[in-house]
Order: sequence, then C-alpha cells, then structure tokens
Amino acid sequence: MRISDYDIGPDHPPFVIAEVAQSHEGSLGQAMAFIEVAAECGVQAVKFQTHLAAEESTVHEPWRVPFSLQDRSRYDYWQRMEFTFEQWKILKLHAERHGLVFLSSPF
Repeated sequence: MRISDYDIGPDHPPFVIAEVAQSHEGSLGQAMAFIEVAAECGVQAVKFQTHLAAEESTVHEPWRVPFSLQDRSRYDYWQRMEFTFEQWKILKLHAERHGLVFLSSPF
C-alpha cells in the first residue's frame, strides 16, 4: 500500500501521523503552528478532523457533556471548529511545504 510517496507495510519504516483533530480550537494560525511542530518532530503526516456543524448538530441540540465556556451549544462549538474550503487549501499547502502528507477525516 502507498500513502503519497510512502510505501506502507511490514517491510517499510513506520508511517507516523500527528493527530491534530480539532486541537486548533478553530484558529487557522494555531492549526498552522501544529503543522510546523509536527514537521519538527519528524512525522510523515498531519491529520485533522473536518467538521460541519449543520451536518453534525442542530442549533437546538443541548450539550451532552458541557465542556466549553465560550460556546452556548454543541452547534456553536462545531461551527467554531469549521474551516472554509479555502482555509483547508491553505493548511494543505502549509503541510506540503513542510514535507508532510496532509490528511483529514470527515465527521
């Protein structure tokens, strides 16, 4: 199997992925900083999570477990975690400039 330019399998070195998820807290600058740190650590890839509030929640859905002091609802939280398509392109290019494979899992 191959991921980008990397062969994956028992006869190859580990393919290490730095999982950022939504640790960026909705900040493009923070997301870019995570990419830079991942590259400094020597991993091969960086992975985010793609969230779309309107697909994951409703404006009326209450918190299951309240954990955010700045968001009134789950919807507000997921909306804050969203990046635009243009922002995702910026992050992908930033990762590639730092020699990383860019990944994101949809939710």
